[in-house]
Parts: sequence; structure tokens; C-alpha cells
Amino acid sequence: PGRQELFRRVYRRMQDECAHGPAAALPVRWVEDRLHKHMSVERDAGPEAGLTPEVIMNALSLLRTHAVIPCCTFERWMGDVCFCLPSHQALEERMRLLWGEFPGILDEADSRLWNFSTWEPP
Repeated sequence: PGRQELFRRVYRRMQDECAHGPAAALPVRWVEDRLHKHMSVERDAGPEAGLTPEVIMNALSLLRTHAVIPCCTFERWMGDVCFCLPSHQALEERMRLLWGEFPGILDEADSRLWNFSTWEPP
């Protein structure tokens, strides 16, 4: 539940930024442009090196068939993209990589509550 709440907060903040209003879904084209703006294509050979805006946009095929992304689809998409991350800190880092800084979305108490140990894949 913690991850979904973070995804909702990011989605709401992007709705504000997009200026379509809180009831409107985010346009796919706007989301794609925002990904390109915040993700550098030239990345070191670290663990995030394979993540490009194209890979992220293709992570959920449903995105390409619609003109807008409702909040529930955004949550599922980000859940798929962030599924294997072992900690809340890794989730925060991935969200910053994809969407940039969102001051005020997380506070220290949230981070402590959501940072439970999880199983790390081999």
C-alpha cells in the first residue's frame, strides 16, 4: 500500500503540473515528453543503464493504445516498473530518475514507515 500511495502522490502532482485539473487523466504524449525531459539517455553502465524513456513507455502495452493515462493505470505501470526494487529508498530513487524531484511528496516519517526489509532477488 505504501508504494501505491507514493504513485498516487506523484500522479496528482503531475496533474497539477499538466494543468488539466484533478479529475482529468494525464495525456500519454505529455507523460512521454516529461520522461524524455527527466531521463538522460546517456547514463553510466550502472544498474539503471538499460532504462530509457522508450523502455519505460513500453513496459505497459496499454499505454500505447490510449490517449490518456488514468491514475489506476499509472499505479499499475509504476508498480510493474518498480516491482523488483528491494527498498523504499530504491523506489524513491527510481521515481526521481523517471519523474524528477517532487519536493514535499515524502517526508521522513513516511520514509521510516514504508522502509521495511524485503527479499532481494538473486
